[in-house]
Amino acid sequence: MAEFAMGTTPGARRPWAALLLVAVLTVLAVSEARRPISASTKCGTARVAISVSPLLRSKEMRVLELSWSYDRALPGDRVALYDYDPVARRQWGDSRRRNEPVPDQDAGAVPASPHYTEFDYNARPGAGPQGLPQGGWNAGAAPGSLPGSLSGPGTSLFPAGYPRDAFSGRARRAADGVLEDRVEDGPPLAVVSTDGMPSGWRATNVQERHTPSSQLGYTSRCLSYWAAYERPLAGPSDNRSDVLAVTCLRTRPTWMADFRAELGRLRLVDLFIPGTHDSASVQEDGRQNIIDRYTVTQDESILGQLIYGVRYIDLRVGFYSSKDKQWWANHGVVRMQPLQGVLSDIKAFVGNTDEIVILDVQNFPAGFGKDNKVHLKLVHLLETELGEMMAYRDHGQGWGSRLEDIWSSGRRLIVAYDKEDVLPASRKLWPAVRQFWGDAQTAEQLTRYASTIMSQQYIRGFAWALMAELTPNARLIASNPTGSLRRLAHQINRNVTSWAEGPWGELINTLAVDFVRSTGVVEAAIWHNLRRSGVDICDAYRLLDSV
Repeated sequence: MAEFAMGTTPGARRPWAALLLVAVLTVLAVSEARRPISASTKCGTARVAISVSPLLRSKEMRVLELSWSYDRALPGDRVALYDYDPVARRQWGDSRRRNEPVPDQDAGAVPASPHYTEFDYNARPGAGPQGLPQGGWNAGAAPGSLPGSLSGPGTSLFPAGYPRDAFSGRARRAADGVLEDRVEDGPPLAVVSTDGMPSGWRATNVQERHTPSSQLGYTSRCLSYWAAYERPLAGPSDNRSDVLAVTCLRTRPTWMADFRAELGRLRLVDLFIPGTHDSASVQEDGRQNIIDRYTVTQDESILGQLIYGVRYIDLRVGFYSSKDKQWWANHGVVRMQPLQGVLSDIKAFVGNTDEIVILDVQNFPAGFGKDNKVHLKLVHLLETELGEMMAYRDHGQGWGSRLEDIWSSGRRLIVAYDKEDVLPASRKLWPAVRQFWGDAQTAEQLTRYASTIMSQQYIRGFAWALMAELTPNARLIASNPTGSLRRLAHQINRNVTSWAEGPWGELINTLAVDFVRSTGVVEAAIWHNLRRSGVDICDAYRLLDSV
């Protein structure tokens, strides 16, 4: 397996300048770990995010987490979680788009906060939000209408069936999962105080209503939860607030195709590819016996991971000749699920989107023997199931191919195989992605290792992955019998999110994580890819919010 442990990277005779660079990168990473979302300082905007905790409070119970970043944070600011879109239901405060800063009022003054909307938590159904007519701001108007104060009574700026998403700068589609503006408003599900801190990450007590992957669909949509960064208004009511930023818990099944115009000229080795580690080690039913606790690495099926934006699948295969089902996806020697289901998920996703996906077959822990006979059987199975989608490694420049070249070929599934002497058996097998492993048990150890990798110039120019998860050893398991990979992910994933959103995000090729929805890796990857394509910092944020 193409795994590079801490001791295998060049370093025994590293120059002092390189050692200093490693130290600086480590300090930067530790400081960034305190900033869960990269503050868009240059753009002067607030950012909020929703994630799903990897921890299980009880069987099948995973709670939602809120994080924020705003360099102009003030005491009293808060982040609120809703089960409806709070902006689409509120009055337009002005014509600016969501997350767009307000110019400073005068030199030397404290910058004015964006004044998007006023909202009263006490507004009840039928009364309408503060300052709105009975029935809400679209009362009496045709679907798709804007408030009369902006567009005139009953005037529609969009075709029928395309309600305007206030402040998003585009027509809201049915795929967004929000099809109409309901007039009833209610209190948030949860509110966390920012305590005036410019960034933070807090767990709520709100359990996610999980959507099975079979129901997620292949178009981007919001999934029943929204978060808003709010600033209370000075006035007689403590319940009214301005909304400075809003986001939703969303899917990202088409992000590559959505930004094809921007990303098409990038090479595969130029991309930031969001990935998962041991991608097929999935558990959706919440079991927690000792084996499950140390083998399960993901809460979503392969299909679900891809729909949420993952584009790198790390697969380990076992062969069991005496079993009715001979091919399995493994975690080490533990069988996790039949391989056929994994291949079917990949086939379904690639067949229903225009996305480019990397399937990296990285390990063969059971049944392969010392020769290549079983490997050739596996290659035959892969070609039988996925052959029409598999890209040829000699089309274009291999890992140096541009995305546009891959799209033009009509074959968007890259199957990499970690056994070099098997590659000649098929033109559709690519060399394996080089995986870098820290074999770390603590966040500090993994941060030091990651800083070492980030300082290495020799890794530029080929496909590589930083495996950003903590690895339990026998001592750790013995000393912590109630521990789990979930707990380890909870320890490291906020740090990994900060790495992805910070300066390291400019260098990463592939970042593979456990329990991907407890990170912000997908959103960070999309933003950095837009930046790598030449998009301005602030425009990259606007594009990210627009799709």
